[in-house]
Amino acid sequence: MKRFATYILTALAACACVYPLDIDTEEYSGNTLVVDASIIIGGKSTVTLSHLMPLDGGGFTYAGDGNAEVILESDQGDKYSDSTAPYTINTAGASAACKYRLVVKCDGKTYCSDWIKPLPAPKISDVSFSADERTVQVSVSANGQEGGQGYAAIQYDEIWKFHAEYVRIFDYNVLNNSIDPIQEPDYTYYICWNKSVNVQETLVDYTSTGGIVTEFPFLTFPRTNERNQYEYDILVKIRNLSPEEFRYFRHLEEGAGNGSLFSPEPGNAESNVICESDPSEKVFGYVSVSCQDYYIATLDSRYHIYGNPGRLTSVDPEDYYKYYSMGYLPVNYSGNGIGWGTPRCYNCVSAGGTLFKPSFDLPNAE
Repeated sequence: MKRFATYILTALAACACVYPLDIDTEEYSGNTLVVDASIIIGGKSTVTLSHLMPLDGGGFTYAGDGNAEVILESDQGDKYSDSTAPYTINTAGASAACKYRLVVKCDGKTYCSDWIKPLPAPKISDVSFSADERTVQVSVSANGQEGGQGYAAIQYDEIWKFHAEYVRIFDYNVLNNSIDPIQEPDYTYYICWNKSVNVQETLVDYTSTGGIVTEFPFLTFPRTNERNQYEYDILVKIRNLSPEEFRYFRHLEEGAGNGSLFSPEPGNAESNVICESDPSEKVFGYVSVSCQDYYIATLDSRYHIYGNPGRLTSVDPEDYYKYYSMGYLPVNYSGNGIGWGTPRCYNCVSAGGTLFKPSFDLPNAE
């Protein structure tokens, strides 16, 4: 019988209780609560709630949960809470000297984590850029010796300036069913800014180097990518992990790379969350509490290589109005006639950008 159905709620250590899961697929039909929380002392903390649901054909999937209350308690009586998904807790003023536990009230039950002492942050010394013939690589150097246990996680936000693939210098004349040059083209929406936030964490195991990581590569993108057309800014964030948390995330990382939903199965990962209302109930997930260091680095266009722009559609005159009604407009002349494209080809806002440069949401520096 394939194993995946009974939690063994056993504390592995008095100061850091970790509960192994073991669920029997053939018997399990419930919806296990999944609690994934990254509590950042001196910044913003995020809590993701979902349910682990069995699939008819075998395996499991996540179903989101938006009806709960999450409360972060300190051992000094301070409380930080949120009752609206996605759950974000402002822990900018939280003290690194306290212990914390997360309490989740959901489905009429109360779930809680262990009391956790925040891990100190590694110190970033440098964020560097390099390139080979095809890709740009971003690397970080950091020192996690003080208070660290040899494991860390890197996350980052990005801001970059880019341009649309084409400039529109032609317009479609509906009355004459013709393509006419634009006398004074509007270049307002040709150059934009874009931003991505909290990109998935990269795990770092530097136990063999005594907590020192040098030029660790955590991000690559093609040299033809829009990120380095003009200016690319990256906010790198790093935090220490406990050995238990590292094993938990490594387990999920390995499972996600096998082409199936969960292999190895998620129920075999360790958890530090229990159902306080019913200790026998299955719970999955992990709550971490840590401080975080950050570093901002900027790259210009030195590595950029112009790639081929997106392909345009060649439209015969009798189909001009049909494509116009579908949102296409003439962009330029091509070898086979007039090239037509959707707004994202020539309008950088339609391609996901903004006309004004956004800013980073910086955590508090300790």
